[in-house]
Amino acid sequence: RSRDMESGMTIMALYPRAAAMAAMPMPVSLTSLDEVHALESLYEAIRQAAADGTLTRLDEAAANVVRLKIEAGLLDADYDYDVEEAAEQAVQIVGGTEDRALERQLARECVHLEYKDEFQPFAPESGSRVLVMMPYDSEIVSAKYAMERLMQEHPELDFQVDYISYQSMKSLKWKLQKTISKADYLILGSEQLASVMSKPDHWLNQRPKEILAAAKTKNIAILCTELPYQASKYTKYPCFLLYNYVGMSEEDLLSGNLLHKYGPAIPAGIEAIFGF
Repeated sequence: RSRDMESGMTIMALYPRAAAMAAMPMPVSLTSLDEVHALESLYEAIRQAAADGTLTRLDEAAANVVRLKIEAGLLDADYDYDVEEAAEQAVQIVGGTEDRALERQLARECVHLEYKDEFQPFAPESGSRVLVMMPYDSEIVSAKYAMERLMQEHPELDFQVDYISYQSMKSLKWKLQKTISKADYLILGSEQLASVMSKPDHWLNQRPKEILAAAKTKNIAILCTELPYQASKYTKYPCFLLYNYVGMSEEDLLSGNLLHKYGPAIPAGIEAIFGF
């Protein structure tokens, strides 16, 4: 295992992007077709390292993979099929209606409510103002998708929704503070990264505090993404802990195909806030 770790460290040193993303489940993040180049860069770095002798033990690792496949009986199967035809069928099946329905159900079951077991789902009256504030634009798009789907499925919902991302804000201007204070319901997205946990002045820590200070309503719910420990900062509010909090693209929102960058957790969290 020590030799495996040594080889892994070699790859991290050769490939800075992989090192930066080492805390993620994969060495590179692939959330859309535009990011495939990151995987190609990783492959090329490994090829070069193997060619110049920097990275060793590849033959041994490959032999271990083949051995495991043999033991699992994977090499006994008949894989004689048309690859292009199989790929076309997969596109028609994966991400279809049944898949999305199951995905939605599983995402709902993964939402965890912290601190407010007696939480009453939001029930805005006609004409109420709901304000959704999230760290990133892609998460705002995901929230908008969730809201529009809810209103389509539940025509009785009749309220105004405003969406604001706060990543680029250096501070809350007076006009924005006024917008926040007028909201009848506030959904606030909060992200906690390990790299900023000890930095109280970082915008991911500071902006949510300022937003909550400007709010006048008691109808507040927090969507906690990334590390769950941040919930300890919001003990006065219902906190919805989300797993896999990826937002979505404008293209998906407009087309409704959900083929690009998309994650079901934020819509599931918003549905939980409204009791659906």
